[in-house]
Amino acid sequence: MTTLKVCLFGKFSAKVDETPVKGLESSKVQEMFGYLLCHRDRPHSRERLAETLWHRSQSTQSRKYLRQTLWLLQSSLNALYPAGRTPFLDIDADWIRVSSHESLWIDVAEFEQACSGCRSKQSLGMNKAQVEILYKAVEIYQGELLEGCYEDWLLYERERLNSLYLTILYKLMNYCEARIDCETGIELGRRILQCDRASEKTHRQMMKLYYLAGDRTAALRQYQICLNTLADDLGVKPSGATTALYEQIRADSLEGMARAKASPELLSEGVAIGATEMLKFLGDLKDLMMSMQRQVERGINFVEDAVHGQKNTDRD
Repeated sequence: MTTLKVCLFGKFSAKVDETPVKGLESSKVQEMFGYLLCHRDRPHSRERLAETLWHRSQSTQSRKYLRQTLWLLQSSLNALYPAGRTPFLDIDADWIRVSSHESLWIDVAEFEQACSGCRSKQSLGMNKAQVEILYKAVEIYQGELLEGCYEDWLLYERERLNSLYLTILYKLMNYCEARIDCETGIELGRRILQCDRASEKTHRQMMKLYYLAGDRTAALRQYQICLNTLADDLGVKPSGATTALYEQIRADSLEGMARAKASPELLSEGVAIGATEMLKFLGDLKDLMMSMQRQVERGINFVEDAVHGQKNTDRD
């Protein structure tokens, strides 16, 4: 059976075996089909559909537009199935419905299904299979819903799906940060900032990941990007946490603390780790303790020097 592949993320696309379907070039046909696909598996009255898609027109005119657009959509889809009617499009005198069918593939449906099983999972509690499913969802999301269309009904759906996309990216980025997977985490951060460039938490995570990847210059540069973006978009300065992280990176004193912090988080979440990761954690913890010891010794020496200097001054 012919499978129709419809992509609603980004620019509208409808293909069969990578060949575009003819007759769906009209923006209004694409909008109607997109609306029915986003609200699939339930019927829509013709009257309500006309009011939603042509709300700026008189009711008589909107129903006329609906009939014309529906005829174009139905004709185009029926041409794909010469042996019978379109298997997933049900139309009668009062109602219109698109239902799920093996001959219809929708990127929005695939995206929502990929997200559904992992939405309630904590980042550090996900297993590899769940993480792979979320990466699949990220790849499906190729841009905002029906890019270029700005009808009222679409704005809510677009915001809902974009919010879900960002939630997934945040989960995956937290997952990568905990495992010091710098390269993947930075790429996820870039995706987040494409949608929300003033996300201070994301700037902060990218600063840390750049530093842990051995690129302190990029980490400091990310702070400047954050500083400028917050000033331009929100008229505020970075939070104390972001500034403190910047100072740590500038002083070259972050790595041991960040790595030692990451591994206990994995353990506290009950994530199974191997002997190699355990040795790495213990090594990072040892480095941190040695660093703290050196700082304490420097502090003691500084105080002792100050005390001896004061005594010599008193004798004079």
